[in-house]
Amino acid sequence: MHNRKKSAIATLLTAALALMIANTASFGSEDETADESVKVSETPGTDVKTLTFTEDAMDRLGIKTGTVREIMIANDGAGAAKPHKAVPHSAVTYDAEGNTWVYRNPAPDTFVRERVTIEFMDADSMYLSAGPAVGDSIATTGVQEMVGAEFGVGEGE
Repeated sequence: MHNRKKSAIATLLTAALALMIANTASFGSEDETADESVKVSETPGTDVKTLTFTEDAMDRLGIKTGTVREIMIANDGAGAAKPHKAVPHSAVTYDAEGNTWVYRNPAPDTFVRERVTIEFMDADSMYLSAGPAVGDSIATTGVQEMVGAEFGVGEGE
Protein backbone atom coordinates (compact mmCIF):
# COMPACT_ATOMS: atom_id res chain seq x y z
CA MET A 1 0.00 0.00 0.00
CA HIS A 2 2.88 2.35 0.82
CA ASN A 3 4.34 1.87 -2.68
CA ARG A 4 0.96 2.70 -4.27
CA LYS A 5 0.91 6.05 -2.45
CA LYS A 6 4.45 6.81 -3.65
CA SER A 7 3.47 5.81 -7.17
CA ALA A 8 0.31 7.95 -7.07
CA ILE A 9 2.27 10.94 -5.74
CA ALA A 10 4.93 10.47 -8.42
CA THR A 11 2.21 10.32 -11.09
CA LEU A 12 0.59 13.51 -9.74
CA LEU A 13 3.92 15.31 -9.60
CA THR A 14 4.73 14.24 -13.17
CA ALA A 15 1.32 15.47 -14.36
CA ALA A 16 1.74 18.76 -12.50
CA LEU A 17 5.21 19.26 -13.99
CA ALA A 18 3.86 18.51 -17.48
CA LEU A 19 1.08 21.09 -16.97
CA MET A 20 3.59 23.67 -15.76
CA ILE A 21 5.76 23.11 -18.81
CA ALA A 22 2.73 23.26 -21.14
CA ASN A 23 1.52 26.49 -19.52
CA THR A 24 4.97 28.05 -19.78
CA ALA A 25 5.16 27.14 -23.47
CA SER A 26 1.70 28.54 -24.18
CA PHE A 27 2.50 31.69 -22.17
CA GLY A 28 5.41 32.38 -24.48
CA SER A 29 3.24 31.94 -27.56
CA GLU A 30 0.58 34.27 -26.09
CA ASP A 31 3.27 36.91 -25.61
CA GLU A 32 4.25 36.55 -29.26
CA THR A 33 0.59 36.89 -30.26
CA ALA A 34 0.26 39.98 -28.06
CA ASP A 35 3.27 41.53 -29.82
CA GLU A 36 1.55 40.94 -33.17
CA SER A 37 -1.79 42.34 -31.98
CA VAL A 38 -0.61 45.94 -32.37
CA LYS A 39 1.60 47.48 -35.02
CA VAL A 40 3.53 50.50 -33.76
CA SER A 41 4.88 52.75 -36.51
CA GLU A 42 6.36 56.20 -36.90
CA THR A 43 3.97 59.08 -37.56
CA PRO A 44 5.72 61.28 -40.15
CA GLY A 45 6.57 64.77 -38.93
CA THR A 46 5.82 64.03 -35.26
CA ASP A 47 7.36 62.36 -32.24
CA VAL A 48 4.24 60.23 -31.59
CA LYS A 49 3.58 56.74 -32.90
CA THR A 50 0.68 55.38 -34.92
CA LEU A 51 -0.92 52.32 -33.29
CA THR A 52 -2.83 49.85 -35.45
CA PHE A 53 -4.61 47.09 -33.51
CA THR A 54 -6.02 43.83 -34.77
CA GLU A 55 -9.78 43.48 -34.34
CA ASP A 56 -9.16 40.72 -31.79
CA ALA A 57 -6.87 43.02 -29.77
CA MET A 58 -9.49 45.77 -29.83
CA ASP A 59 -12.00 43.33 -28.31
CA ARG A 60 -9.56 41.74 -25.86
CA LEU A 61 -8.33 45.11 -24.54
CA GLY A 62 -11.83 46.57 -24.41
CA ILE A 63 -10.90 49.52 -26.62
CA LYS A 64 -13.93 51.66 -27.39
CA THR A 65 -14.29 54.90 -29.32
CA GLY A 66 -16.53 57.91 -29.23
CA THR A 67 -16.56 61.36 -30.77
CA VAL A 68 -15.49 64.76 -29.55
CA ARG A 69 -18.81 66.41 -28.71
CA GLU A 70 -19.88 70.02 -28.79
CA ILE A 71 -21.74 71.15 -25.68
CA MET A 72 -23.23 74.59 -25.16
CA ILE A 73 -22.31 76.03 -21.74
CA ALA A 74 -22.82 79.49 -20.31
CA ASN A 75 -19.53 80.82 -18.92
CA ASP A 76 -19.74 81.24 -15.16
CA GLY A 77 -23.44 80.44 -15.43
CA ALA A 78 -24.17 83.89 -16.88
CA GLY A 79 -24.59 85.27 -20.36
CA ALA A 80 -25.11 83.44 -23.63
CA ALA A 81 -24.08 79.83 -23.86
CA LYS A 82 -20.96 79.14 -25.94
CA PRO A 83 -19.85 75.93 -27.64
CA HIS A 84 -17.16 73.84 -25.96
CA LYS A 85 -15.45 70.65 -27.15
CA ALA A 86 -16.12 67.85 -24.64
CA VAL A 87 -14.53 64.42 -24.09
CA PRO A 88 -15.05 61.87 -21.31
CA HIS A 89 -12.48 61.79 -18.51
CA SER A 90 -11.53 58.25 -19.56
CA ALA A 91 -10.31 59.53 -22.94
CA VAL A 92 -7.59 61.74 -21.44
CA THR A 93 -4.14 60.59 -20.37
CA TYR A 94 -1.21 62.51 -18.88
CA ASP A 95 2.51 62.26 -19.61
CA ALA A 96 5.35 62.61 -17.10
CA GLU A 97 5.45 66.39 -17.59
CA GLY A 98 1.72 66.76 -16.92
CA ASN A 99 0.76 67.33 -20.57
CA THR A 100 -2.68 66.03 -21.54
CA TRP A 101 -3.37 63.78 -24.54
CA VAL A 102 -6.11 61.79 -26.25
CA TYR A 103 -5.79 59.03 -28.84
CA ARG A 104 -7.46 60.18 -32.06
CA ASN A 105 -8.93 57.41 -34.23
CA PRO A 106 -8.29 58.52 -37.85
CA ALA A 107 -9.01 55.09 -39.39
CA PRO A 108 -10.55 51.81 -38.22
CA ASP A 109 -8.47 50.21 -35.41
CA THR A 110 -5.81 52.97 -35.79
CA PHE A 111 -4.90 55.54 -33.15
CA VAL A 112 -2.53 58.50 -32.92
CA ARG A 113 -1.83 60.34 -29.66
CA GLU A 114 -2.80 64.02 -29.92
CA ARG A 115 -2.06 66.75 -27.40
CA VAL A 116 -5.05 68.54 -25.87
CA THR A 117 -5.47 71.56 -23.63
CA ILE A 118 -8.07 71.22 -20.89
CA GLU A 119 -10.02 74.44 -20.39
CA PHE A 120 -12.14 73.11 -17.51
CA MET A 121 -13.94 69.98 -16.37
CA ASP A 122 -17.06 68.85 -14.59
CA ALA A 123 -18.20 65.49 -13.23
CA ASP A 124 -19.00 64.16 -16.72
CA SER A 125 -16.49 65.65 -19.14
CA MET A 126 -13.27 67.50 -19.80
CA TYR A 127 -13.66 70.56 -22.01
CA LEU A 128 -10.92 71.27 -24.54
CA SER A 129 -9.62 74.59 -25.77
CA ALA A 130 -7.20 72.78 -28.12
CA GLY A 131 -7.15 69.30 -29.62
CA PRO A 132 -9.19 67.22 -32.04
CA ALA A 133 -12.16 68.79 -33.82
CA VAL A 134 -15.78 68.28 -32.86
CA GLY A 135 -16.90 65.02 -34.47
CA ASP A 136 -13.41 63.45 -34.54
CA SER A 137 -13.30 59.87 -33.30
CA ILE A 138 -11.19 59.22 -30.17
CA ALA A 139 -10.49 56.30 -27.85
CA THR A 140 -12.73 56.46 -24.79
CA THR A 141 -11.63 53.23 -23.07
CA GLY A 142 -8.38 51.29 -23.33
CA VAL A 143 -6.33 54.49 -23.35
CA GLN A 144 -3.76 53.28 -20.80
CA GLU A 145 -3.24 50.10 -22.85
CA MET A 146 -2.46 52.36 -25.82
CA VAL A 147 0.11 54.29 -23.76
CA GLY A 148 1.74 50.96 -22.88
CA ALA A 149 1.77 49.86 -26.52
CA GLU A 150 3.21 53.16 -27.75
CA PHE A 151 5.98 53.32 -25.18
CA GLY A 152 6.72 49.59 -24.92
CA VAL A 153 5.61 49.24 -21.29
CA GLY A 154 5.59 45.58 -20.30
CA GLU A 155 7.78 44.36 -23.17
CA GLY A 156 10.29 41.71 -22.20
CA GLU A 157 8.67 41.04 -18.84
